[in-house]
Amino acid sequence: MSVKLTHVVAAVILNERGEFLLSSRPEGKAYAGFWEFAGGKVEAGETELAALQRELHEELGIQIAAATPWLTKTYRYEHAHVYLRFFRVLPQQWQGEIQCREQQQYSWQQAGRFDVEPMLPANGPILRALSLPWLLKGRPESGWRGQNGVGEVWMAFDVAADVVLHTNMHLPTVQTETLHLLPWSVSAQECAGDGWWWRPVALSDIETLCVQLRKRPVDMPMVVLLDEHLMNQASILQDLGVHVAVTMAEDTA
Repeated sequence: MSVKLTHVVAAVILNERGEFLLSSRPEGKAYAGFWEFAGGKVEAGETELAALQRELHEELGIQIAAATPWLTKTYRYEHAHVYLRFFRVLPQQWQGEIQCREQQQYSWQQAGRFDVEPMLPANGPILRALSLPWLLKGRPESGWRGQNGVGEVWMAFDVAADVVLHTNMHLPTVQTETLHLLPWSVSAQECAGDGWWWRPVALSDIETLCVQLRKRPVDMPMVVLLDEHLMNQASILQDLGVHVAVTMAEDTA
């Protein structure tokens, strides 16, 4: 017998300091007192963005102008089987003064430095993924670097061997697939790590990836390694929830 999935949207709301917002679940709800990303159920006839805008206004009194699709996750709780769609909401995409309209609490947190608990179980992988910068820059000889709100993240890829040599990220493993396999061809259940990376060779590869991402969002962080001739595709990929590592020219790295 199939179990009905409850469609839920959740917001990773960011501020100008690079911190993200967590709120507690109010009394009367399942897992009362647990911390989570604000959001709620998608009602019949609603788009995901409309549901996110409604829920955040109802819960926190803020207005959401736009949001970037990021990760998805399916989780089975005792009270419900949920399909979670996470969005990143940048500082310029929301406005208003945060209010606790459901007698909940809220707290601004930093990637890798969480000081509120207990955490809602489904959010563990999302919290780890927040350590991954939206944009990294570098070269194979020196590695790729980016900021995650706490400090610098460094990653070194061996492009020829299709592996990650080293990272100081909070993600325990970043690379799980070879560069030549399309990342949606392997399910999360078969994946040993918390994310994957992929290197397109031509513009057509990126176009194919974008088509697939619009049909099926990623369920783990994806880093696309862009060579210099494809750098103008970075913003397009980021708008679809993809993290980008750009290979810079030797004299600018």
